[in-house]
Amino acid sequence: MSWLHSSCMLYRYVPRATIMPSPTIHYRCDNLTSQVSRMHFFSILTGAAIFALTASAIPLEARQDELKPFEVTGMASSSPPGRPGSTPWRYIRASATDPNSYFLTEGTRNLTIPAGSQGINCEARWYRGESSHGRTWPCDYTENGHWALQVLPGTSDSDSDSASSVSVFKLRFIHAVEPGAPYANTRYEAEASFSAENIVGRCAPSGWCNYALSSAAKPLLAPAMKTL
Repeated sequence: MSWLHSSCMLYRYVPRATIMPSPTIHYRCDNLTSQVSRMHFFSILTGAAIFALTASAIPLEARQDELKPFEVTGMASSSPPGRPGSTPWRYIRASATDPNSYFLTEGTRNLTIPAGSQGINCEARWYRGESSHGRTWPCDYTENGHWALQVLPGTSDSDSDSASSVSVFKLRFIHAVEPGAPYANTRYEAEASFSAENIVGRCAPSGWCNYALSSAAKPLLAPAMKTL
């Protein structure tokens, strides 16, 4: 048992007729007790602050390192027959949603980009005889950045003109988060494959080919990654 505890017990339990508590002892006991209480309080406060900082950092890392996949909500593609007088344009049109929220910080300033940003009416449209690859196509306007679309070769495309295929291909959705100064720009990308497994449609005898994302495949999940 420490001196502090024994001194306090002496004052509290020894009968007054036998030993009168010394004012000096009384003051010293209370003073030490007060000091210990203050030390205990500050220890708890410091521990709580460290825990709060650690707890606030973990969810942020989880949000950035474990991105949810983008959700492709629609896709339609079309190829004309190529006969004289028909339109010369092929197109692939798609829309997607980013279910992730992004926390940006610059010095003492913080900004949260809410989840649910959408790339709407992203359309790749190319001329007859040209390739859809190696180009970037815009989507409708959105706040705090922009969306864009790229067309990539399909993994099992048997079409001899794979660069113009509207039935087997990949789409890369680009969500650029650009809220403006003083925050740095970031970019997130997601790729989705389209083939007979998740699209419906056909080529008519006239030569028109039209396809769309099947209802059963919606939303089509596209794994996302940070690229900038």
